[in-house]
Amino acid sequence: MAQLAQIDPLHVEVFLPTAMYDQVAKGQVEKVCPAAPLSEEYDAMVIVGDKVFDAASDTFGVRLVPANPEGKLPAGIDCTVSFPQP
Repeated sequence: MAQLAQIDPLHVEVFLPTAMYDQVAKGQVEKVCPAAPLSEEYDAMVIVGDKVFDAASDTFGVRLVPANPEGKLPAGIDCTVSFPQP
């Protein structure tokens, strides 16, 4: 039995407050900052913004794709994403 993982492209999933809904658009590029021990920032393009809000948490989901052709960014690591503030 084998398990395969694709690491290029990676998908970064974030949840944002619904107040930021009009500030996120498909194709926009944001910075992804992985947790230590990694310190490099990666540009990631928004490919999906949920059209359904989660009323319980007042959030919506966004998926970004960072370029990872050399496999420097490992899958499964915590990260933060910088989005513009209003």
